[in-house]
Amino acid sequence: MRTTYLLSLLLILSACTKNIVPQDIYATTEAGTRVVLKGDSSWEYARSTPNLKTTKEQKEDKTKVDLRVVGKWDAGISCRIGLSLTNRKARFIRNLGIELTAYVQNDIEFETLIVGFYGIKPTKYQYREAIFNTPCKNIQHILVHGSDYCSVGEDLVKFSTTIGECLESINVEKSEIINIHK
Repeated sequence: MRTTYLLSLLLILSACTKNIVPQDIYATTEAGTRVVLKGDSSWEYARSTPNLKTTKEQKEDKTKVDLRVVGKWDAGISCRIGLSLTNRKARFIRNLGIELTAYVQNDIEFETLIVGFYGIKPTKYQYREAIFNTPCKNIQHILVHGSDYCSVGEDLVKFSTTIGECLESINVEKSEIINIHK
């Protein structure tokens, strides 16, 4: 009797545990490789992506990095602009140069600088400063442009030779500190 009871209990438990095993989970490694995490604690490389419903906005979002102004201050007769570049979705950013042009009164181009960002892993950010040779009060707006060439990836480096491809991947966040745009 006791043996029958124990066997029945084991059968019921094994039937119940089959229902609580999690389904496959798709994930992306730090290097950008898609893998499937299986419910039985094993994994394998993903052959295809899961059927996920994406919105039109998600499909059209080609930006991979966010450029944000984090500070502005005068340093003598110069204006220092603190910039943060966050790598949202891209693979490892080896090199990304951004051209910044400061415009003064009457929309006159005053000065162009190149600010370089190097070695940014996915989900990480990097801080740089742009120093323009005029007081901050004189700058009407800053134009982000150029960025014609960049290199992305660790093992297989993708070097962009298409003009505008790197700039297209940059999202310039609206700032209350200073007017900056693409």
